[in-house]
Amino acid sequence: MDLHVRTAGSADDGTIVFVHGFPFDGSIWDLQLEALPPGWRGIAPDLRGFGLSPLGVGDLPSGRKGGAGVAYPEEVVLTMDAAAEDVAELIERYSEGPAVVCGMSMGGYVTFALLRQRPELVRGVILMDTRPGPDNDEGRENRRRMASTVRTDGSTPIASAMLGSLVSDATRKRHPQVVEKLRTIMEGTAPETIVAALAGMAARHDFTPELPGLSVPALVIVGAEDSITPPDQARAMAAALPQARLEIVDGAAHLPGLENAPVVNRLISDFLDTL
Repeated sequence: MDLHVRTAGSADDGTIVFVHGFPFDGSIWDLQLEALPPGWRGIAPDLRGFGLSPLGVGDLPSGRKGGAGVAYPEEVVLTMDAAAEDVAELIERYSEGPAVVCGMSMGGYVTFALLRQRPELVRGVILMDTRPGPDNDEGRENRRRMASTVRTDGSTPIASAMLGSLVSDATRKRHPQVVEKLRTIMEGTAPETIVAALAGMAARHDFTPELPGLSVPALVIVGAEDSITPPDQARAMAAALPQARLEIVDGAAHLPGLENAPVVNRLISDFLDTL
């Protein structure tokens, strides 16, 4: 799949791939690309259908073919496995060896899928405001309702509904430009992409039992005020990983890379130094 990709830096020491969350695009990582430590190449793709990347419906399953757990039987499903295959292709194209993969929220789900499919391509992981487990029944029902709203009214209502839980009160007061950036990205995401991604997230694999077997270093980052994937979930995930460090970022909710970029950039740089 030919994804739109942002790149920065050189790869003398290694490559890091930044995988965005839902329903954003690779531009949410601009502040991280600008702050890469010397010797590291950064890659921030727009996943299928997001930003400037095509959805590529021809090689995605329909809900009917997607199997049990898919909530939208007649529509295209952007599975986490398909997104992980795309990331694997990018690593093979841009990196001379295994890469560090930084996945935020849905990007974390894609990272877990990559670890299942192509673990040899992963040198280390940064798991940011994400969780390894699947949706519960309430979560899947919420995604079905969201998809129904998008089909009827487009992307704008979803942006308005999600913004309240994505960023902290401090971010809204001190950095209103961050809120407007997120609103613009979300409202610009095609409805069919949102529905396809919702279906894929609803059907994702439970990676929780596989955490203890993860053999690469991991950095777990979470916003102190994240209500979507709260710090307690991040603590449990880090405790289950054999080589993990947990960092809780103050003044941030679900998007610490945008809300408190200086702290997140330092954490990423320190982690890369250990490799």
